[in-house]
Amino acid sequence: MMRGNRAQLSIFPAGLEAAAVAMSVGVDLTFNRVTYVGIFNDYIMAVALCIAGALLSVALDRRMALLVPLSGLSFLFPTAASSALLLALSWRTRVGSWVKWPVLAAASAGFGWSLMRIWGDPVNALAVPIDLLEQGLAPLVPALVVLSVVPAVLSDGKARGFYLPPWAPWAAALGVSVLPMLEQVGRGYVAPETVDWIYYYRALLHPTVGWFLLSRPAYIGLLYPFSKVFGAYEVSIAQFPFLALFYTFSAYYLAKSWKRDLALPAALLAAVSPMLLTFLYSGLQANLFSISVMFLALANLLKGRWKYAAGLSYLSLTSHVYAWAQLQGATLIYAAWKWWRGELDPKTRNYVLATSAPFVAGLALIGTGFYAVPLAPLNPLALYRSLEFQFAILSWGSANAFLYYIFVYLGNRKVPGLLASLYVSSVVAMFFVGTAQNLLIDLPLFVPVAAAMSELNRGLRNAVLLAMVSWALVMALASAP
Repeated sequence: MMRGNRAQLSIFPAGLEAAAVAMSVGVDLTFNRVTYVGIFNDYIMAVALCIAGALLSVALDRRMALLVPLSGLSFLFPTAASSALLLALSWRTRVGSWVKWPVLAAASAGFGWSLMRIWGDPVNALAVPIDLLEQGLAPLVPALVVLSVVPAVLSDGKARGFYLPPWAPWAAALGVSVLPMLEQVGRGYVAPETVDWIYYYRALLHPTVGWFLLSRPAYIGLLYPFSKVFGAYEVSIAQFPFLALFYTFSAYYLAKSWKRDLALPAALLAAVSPMLLTFLYSGLQANLFSISVMFLALANLLKGRWKYAAGLSYLSLTSHVYAWAQLQGATLIYAAWKWWRGELDPKTRNYVLATSAPFVAGLALIGTGFYAVPLAPLNPLALYRSLEFQFAILSWGSANAFLYYIFVYLGNRKVPGLLASLYVSSVVAMFFVGTAQNLLIDLPLFVPVAAAMSELNRGLRNAVLLAMVSWALVMALASAP
């Protein structure tokens, strides 16, 4: 009985180390489209928390005695030392059912902030708990993203499902995409969410052959007739709710093609994901449409419908060449791996033969500089800082969702091989391409997150889901014009 109680208490040393990581660099919080950098930054307190966490871990288990001298390194390397101790403690941390109550409290405070933001002036303190839960460990996000490659390589494709109300994903998608617009209606003017809207506006008002049009001709062609009916400006700034619903549907269809019981959870987790939130404010509308189409292509490929998959792949290609190249390239790598092992099925082979030519041509255009691709810094420390900056600051920190990436790490060992290949290939590419955030948000991370959450007990799972919904609403409204 005493040993069981100590296991339940093991989360506290990990919590102290997590707080030490956060306080060693500070936390970045976004309110009203302003990101406040370095809040709660306290070097001395970070060192004290790091040492306290090590001492508490030894009090609970004497075998952890080595952590005490290691915690002394926090005087020189506060972030690195506390991060290393947090990683060591995570292997033996047990999450008790009581954890759902503080998670629910943070979620409730976040919902309260969102309601106050819609109705008037919010009390920003209400958003802090849910923001800390998701954004408090920004220095660890790049490392966690890279470490998640290991379970992806070892994935077995086995997962359980769980029930959600059929309306939940669509309500979440509309809430994240429409509420920021409705909040502005009282002003009598809905401001554009990103600076990129002007490019779509110009392309629809005066179509001109050039890089912008040639990199997404199908998507511009899709918007053009609507611009003639509703106006170029209106269509340019009102794309996102429709794209959010389409993205949610593509997540539903992709997960359903693998495991029907995970379709609704995956769709909900797509609607409240850091991927969709980053698309909301990054101005990558054609990119979002393209990957949604490609998810449908991958779903058909998983079902063996290679002709439908190939057709959708070409639609994705002509909607946004960069997004298509990433997902198509990873699919071809997966097919090559299967061929090398003598396991390539005829339908996947036919898909590869039907879609390889434009991929090779696209690589040639990228190589010649027609489609420019920024390169990552070669210095490892500069690369890590670049990754941390992209996740924590760009798009107001919408890609900085530590809780979400924890479940990516836990769920990657359960996804099918094709989706695991997408993740591994894209993470490897981050070391060479300067837009690491864009590579990550193009991935169907909602599938491993749904798979991992199926392992939680119902009470804790519902609390975590509500926390993710709460954070998504807070970020959507906090980053709105």
